[in-house]
Amino acid sequence: MDLNQLEKAHAAIDAARASRPNYSEASAIEGRVFREAAFENEAIRSFRRSIREGNGFQPEAHVGLARSAEEKGQLADAAAEFEKAIAQLSDSEPVIYQLLGATYEKLEKPKEAVAAYEKYLELAPNGSYAAALRSILTQLKREAAGEQIIP
Repeated sequence: MDLNQLEKAHAAIDAARASRPNYSEASAIEGRVFREAAFENEAIRSFRRSIREGNGFQPEAHVGLARSAEEKGQLADAAAEFEKAIAQLSDSEPVIYQLLGATYEKLEKPKEAVAAYEKYLELAPNGSYAAALRSILTQLKREAAGEQIIP
C-alpha cells in the first residue's frame, strides 16, 4: 500500500483471508487501502467488518471509521469512534488524542479539546505535535473557561 501498489495490497489481503477467513487485522488494512484509493464506502464496509471479526475490538478500524466520519463532516460520530479506539489502545497511541482534540475543536468543545491535547502531551511530551499543541493550549484554555476572545 505504501508503494501505491493497491492491486498487490488487495492480493496480499486475499491471501491472508484464505488462510484465516475471519481476520480482523486484514479487514482493517483493507479499509485503509480502500481509503487511500478514495473508495470511502468500501473502506467503511471493511472497517465495520473488521470490528465484527474482532468481536468489537479493532482500534485501527475505529480510527478508520473516525477519519471517514470526519471527512463527511460527521464530527460527533468521529469523536465517538476516536474515543472507542483510545479505550481499546490503553494510551499506546498518543496521536489519536491529537486527532480527537482537533475534532473537538471543530465541534467547538474547547474543554474536551484541552483534555485530549493534554493527554497527548502527557504521553508524548516530545512528540511531533507537542510544540504545536502547547502553542494553542493557552487559547483553548481561555475558551474552555468561557473568556471572551478578541481576534
